[in-house]
Amino acid sequence: IRGRFDSDMSGRNGRSLLGLDDDSNKRLLYAEETEDVFDRETEVDLERLGHKVAEMKNVSSAIEIEITDSMRHIDDLNEGFSSVQSALDASYKRLKQLQNTASTRHMCYLILFIVVVFLVLYLGFL
Repeated sequence: IRGRFDSDMSGRNGRSLLGLDDDSNKRLLYAEETEDVFDRETEVDLERLGHKVAEMKNVSSAIEIEITDSMRHIDDLNEGFSSVQSALDASYKRLKQLQNTASTRHMCYLILFIVVVFLVLYLGFL
């Protein structure tokens, strides 16, 4: 029965029930196989892309953590520079006051202080 059914399915004059000849059937099967191959390749490419996206997410998370740490360090440095700036401003004001009230006696004390500091440093290195 199967052989008879197959011969009935192929129709008359080498044509199928769809009215296509054997070459058209082969082309249709080849097109379907090609489409299956493309689908499998697409799935593989999508899987690779998914892995790349996950990898990029991990990298971006690491970058975010690094930026947060860097910003914290920059804030700490900014606070340190602010305190140094205020100390320098206070010293500058005191020097300015000293300059305004400077007399010969103050200059002698200043020179004497510098000489003593250099002597202590010189003797300390010997």
